[in-house]
Amino acid sequence: MQFFKALLFSFLLLLTAPALWAQLKVVGGTTVHVNNNTIVTANAASSNLFEIEANATVINDGIIILGDSVTLSEQNGFPIDGNGYEQATRSYAGALTAENIAGLGFEITTSALLGTSTVRRGHLTSNNGGAQSIERWYTFATGNVVAMDANLVFHYDQTEVNTPYEQELMLYHSIDSGITWFNYGGTTNTTANTIAASNIDSALFLTAFPTRWEPSIISTGPYCTGDTIKVGISIDGLFNPGNEFILVLSDETGSFANPTHLDTIALPDTLLCGVLPQSLLTGSNYALQIISSSPSGTTAPFGTFTINQGPAVPTIIQNANLLTSSVMGNAYQWYLNGNPIGGATNQSHTAIQDGVYQVEVFDTGTGCSTISDTLNVTGVGIQALVHTINFNMYPNPATNQVTVVFGLNQVVVQVMNLQGKVIQEQQVNQQNYTQLNVGALAPGMYMVRVMNKNKSGVQRLMVQ
Repeated sequence: MQFFKALLFSFLLLLTAPALWAQLKVVGGTTVHVNNNTIVTANAASSNLFEIEANATVINDGIIILGDSVTLSEQNGFPIDGNGYEQATRSYAGALTAENIAGLGFEITTSALLGTSTVRRGHLTSNNGGAQSIERWYTFATGNVVAMDANLVFHYDQTEVNTPYEQELMLYHSIDSGITWFNYGGTTNTTANTIAASNIDSALFLTAFPTRWEPSIISTGPYCTGDTIKVGISIDGLFNPGNEFILVLSDETGSFANPTHLDTIALPDTLLCGVLPQSLLTGSNYALQIISSSPSGTTAPFGTFTINQGPAVPTIIQNANLLTSSVMGNAYQWYLNGNPIGGATNQSHTAIQDGVYQVEVFDTGTGCSTISDTLNVTGVGIQALVHTINFNMYPNPATNQVTVVFGLNQVVVQVMNLQGKVIQEQQVNQQNYTQLNVGALAPGMYMVRVMNKNKSGVQRLMVQ
């Protein structure tokens, strides 16, 4: 008898005629096909089921209309499929609570008076920017133009899921027939195959896209304050236009109660880069999170790593051509025009060339360092020697010994190479001259500087 009913149903589909059944069932092992451009209306004398048993196949390439008293019943794994849609129209004069309209899987709770409302369900995927929806969609039109402010449960079948990221499915709606999609969010229950969303005002065209972003930290550190941390994002699915990804950092205990903002990007950019602030404390439990603005969501904490606090950022204190780092460290490196100066590894450096200077201060215990802002130094170069202290030296060029004569006592006399490294230094207190032994120096150009607390002078010296 059941097989006969299935055959009768198939025959009526081909005739496209309305039907009146006490019960309608498509039994297991049976295939029913609603052809393209075919409309089938299923009516019943009383409230009855349009039942599709397990292992039955219904391919709907046309339109199946469920009459006023007909409710669709499908077994898990055997939903209606095809290029067409199913439709039901119901009249509602009051509030609705968990109303699964005609069993189509569009479950709505609302206090709004919807009036005569029509729901359609189809089975084709939608695409947007390379993202693909699951194989189910709904449209919902109400008789009264109202803001529904509804809670909605979107039911789907497991066979309609075409993504490995079912847990990340979210509801999206379109007001332009699927050209542009906007996120409604929602909570996915992969056991019940439902997506629940709230505060839904319109469901002109509704489907579900996976919306997933997975971070990958480029390096697990350890890091120093002042370092740049980079995190890539792997994207799967659809995000709203204008969505931003925000990278935040925990405190040293791993808490995100007061996170530190590191970077914000928008698609198509998928690389977050943030400079670790100098104010961070040393700790080994730092972690990261990425926040999505639309749809709203936050990743679980990831990438536990260590951050060491580097030296304070130094400033360069200039006294004539003597440059000094304001911060003490275990080691130093001076730079001229962005290039390291050979041998310039003390807290102070004598500038003998015009240019842009910086100093980097190191903590050798942690491997951390900080670098100063640039300082433009002029008037000290070989072409602009300082002569506020006048002195004579002879012979010049010299081979073994040079006599330096100056008009005051209590001075420091230095011999420097052209990189500013001090090679020799003498403190002269009670006489107005001194002698420099240069016989061990490699032939070439050197600088001789005479200075006291207030003034200095520099001249070239050629060693042969």
